[in-house]
Amino acid sequence: MYNVGDFGRRGGPMLLTVLMSTILAGANTLSDVPLDDEVYKLLDRLQVKGVVPPSGEMYPLSRGEVVRLLGKAIEGKASPLERKESSAYLRRYPYEAYALGVKVGKPRRYFLKKVGPDFLFYLDTRVGISVRLRHGKAFPELGMGFLISVFPDLCGNLGKIGFMSHIEWYLMTGRLFGDLFPDETRVSYRREKGDPIDADNVGRTEAYMVFPLSHGSLLLGRGRLRWGPGRHGALLLSGGTSPWDMLRLRFGYRGLGFEAFTAVLKGEDSRGVRRPKYLSGHRLEVRWNRFQFGVSETVVYGDRFEPSYLNPFSVYLITEQQASRSIPPEAEGGEMGSGDNVLAGVDVGAFFKNLKLYCEILVDDYRPTYSPKHWRNKYGLLGGFHWADPLGLKDSDLRAEYAFVNQYCYTHERAINRYKHLSRPIGHPIGSDADDLWAEFEKRFGPGMGISFYYERLRKGEGSMDRDHGPGDPDCWEFLSGTEEVKSILGIRVFWREIGKRDAELNLRYIRIWNFEHIEGRKSSGLEVLLSLEHRM
Repeated sequence: MYNVGDFGRRGGPMLLTVLMSTILAGANTLSDVPLDDEVYKLLDRLQVKGVVPPSGEMYPLSRGEVVRLLGKAIEGKASPLERKESSAYLRRYPYEAYALGVKVGKPRRYFLKKVGPDFLFYLDTRVGISVRLRHGKAFPELGMGFLISVFPDLCGNLGKIGFMSHIEWYLMTGRLFGDLFPDETRVSYRREKGDPIDADNVGRTEAYMVFPLSHGSLLLGRGRLRWGPGRHGALLLSGGTSPWDMLRLRFGYRGLGFEAFTAVLKGEDSRGVRRPKYLSGHRLEVRWNRFQFGVSETVVYGDRFEPSYLNPFSVYLITEQQASRSIPPEAEGGEMGSGDNVLAGVDVGAFFKNLKLYCEILVDDYRPTYSPKHWRNKYGLLGGFHWADPLGLKDSDLRAEYAFVNQYCYTHERAINRYKHLSRPIGHPIGSDADDLWAEFEKRFGPGMGISFYYERLRKGEGSMDRDHGPGDPDCWEFLSGTEEVKSILGIRVFWREIGKRDAELNLRYIRIWNFEHIEGRKSSGLEVLLSLEHRM
């Protein structure tokens, strides 16, 4: 005999899943997962181990793509710890999982939620506090600073159109470390009579609408991008600047991926006068079995908007010759000066058993008839590996990466066309005339819990993105020109996170610098301690 109570216990969850799938069939899966989300570390590991297929090197990934990969991990050969972490991350995206038919456990509750037949809106809010202590001459400012943070995410869809507003708001007090947010919106409240503290308000936003296309999407709004296999920086697009206002087109079909965008940047000429500045780029990548290959191209152009760069399928190296003719006469250098700044890159990744090897080559400018050491030959190199479970150590990862950017790479005769947004490089964060060696070993003891040890050696020559080749400079570029500054960083990071609920992290860094500020024989050192706590409301 059929028992009603039995249906409540067994059929209830099934009916709920069917109803949610029906209501949320239009739930938008195209919104992006922010670049700094911890889920990317898990996805990297799952790809290296062969649990999920390679997803390419165009970031950020969409929520739908992240859900699809996590679903494959749970159904595949993931370890017990990886399976638990994948399930926990999936609970952060219940609507996307229901829409794609991916099994998900008890969904995480949002601070505010409204659901309708073709409408979804939710507010997901995190609050946090961090304490930073700096001691030693290696830092521009010393002392103890406090940072209170609020991260509200407003996300959802209206029909098939998705929307997202990712807001980061900070209140900095105590020691006001000016190097932490060099380009973000910053409002200072300095102490006056009767005021208890000094404080700075800092904020930035990634906000956009995303429209579905056949095998792709069209994004309109503000965000960041990263291209390439580098995990401590990428040569062409690192995603390390403040967000851009942009139009982005993305397609994917089987093993092919394509992305094109045009963004509005902030720039100045050599006199410090603000001028219009834009960045366009496109990337094609091929994924086959355990191998992936990508080719990318970007162009920075200032003083006017150039419609010919909007064509996602044009070749900038060819288009630039004619497009540069539209530079206005009043621009710095005039009509006869150097044209726009075109860069191209190629990257390759190969996956073996628990191992990924990768490399990237960037060409800013190349003259085949000149010597490779000629200053007009501007390029960068990057290579590294990711070894999962090294030497049989379960639930651990070893990464190492090296990057080199030569003396005049990212520079340009026209100041407006230098490869940067405000003060930070669009490409690798080390900038021009530098190399960087980075290694990290991470061990996890449970879902969201672990410890990592890392080392970095950054060598910086006296060149910079703001210093192009001058009339009296040598014809050949120099490896780490002048007196090179050498910075070594040794650190340890301990973290605990209840995924989707609360986080705690302790980070200690010891820094030692030789030839400090490019003065021969001058040394400095410093210690930084950072404690961060975060709670999702």
